[in-house]
Amino acid sequence: MHLDDERTIRGFLAGEPAAIERVDRWIHAAAKPFRGRLADGFGDVRQDVFAECTRLFGGDYFRGDSSLASYVWRITNHACIRQLRAAARWAPELSVERAGSGESAEDRLLRESRVKGLRRIIDGLSEECRELWRRVLAQQSYEFMAREMGVAAGTLRVRVLRCRQKALEQRGRHE
Repeated sequence: MHLDDERTIRGFLAGEPAAIERVDRWIHAAAKPFRGRLADGFGDVRQDVFAECTRLFGGDYFRGDSSLASYVWRITNHACIRQLRAAARWAPELSVERAGSGESAEDRLLRESRVKGLRRIIDGLSEECRELWRRVLAQQSYEFMAREMGVAAGTLRVRVLRCRQKALEQRGRHE
């Protein structure tokens, strides 16, 4: 473990403002891609990450295989994803309320146009990508999907990332 990382951990656990600020900067940087989707939930995620860092640092779970910054980055990313998945569990109920009889013709046309666009994008993807998207949208965890598919969780994450990139390419072609 790097000496600087060790000092940061000790300082964080002791409540030193400089160490806490350093970890907080890492959290903010790691959560940046999620901030728009987290909206008001970012404060909760931030507190969850601080609590998890306190637990992991205090329990000597950080082995120093990577930098402390990347360790905090992973903790933050996992917390953001958990928060988004938890919020998504409620989204279907909310969308049913919005899609009631009070929906304007313009809103209905926009929704139908988005659905057609998504179908074109999905149709342009491989069967494997469509299956991965189905599982991700069904809120299955990477660990569960990896066990079901007989691959490592890291391999599965890379496959999902590549499918996401292919979907974005398809979207760019259709715009």
